Amino acid sequence: MAQVSFRIDDTLKSEADALFGNMGMNLSTAITIFIRQSIDRRALPFEVRACSNPLAAPNRIRAAIEDYANGKKNYHIHELPPLAEAAPASRRPSRSRCHAKGVV
Repeated sequence: MAQVSFRIDDTLKSEADALFGNMGMNLSTAITIFIRQSIDRRALPFEVRACSNPLAAPNRIRAAIEDYANGKKNYHIHELPPLAEAAPASRRPSRSRCHAKGVV
């Protein structure tokens, strides 16, 4: 049996562990189900589309910049959101519907 290793946000993992635990499975089983469904469908088992609003989460990059400036965390480039999310407050829209609906 193969072993797969990947990095995931601590909070996201905790939430996933709790969710899948309530369903009677662990994260490994849930990921196996996801992969099996993807193979069976020959596609992702859910719709994935780009958010129509690239400025939907501007506070994420601002928080990352503040953390770095305050010495709280050194970020790797792959941990940061796209730079488009760092728009000035005057250009920021309200919470995007695509994020509110959980669209990736």
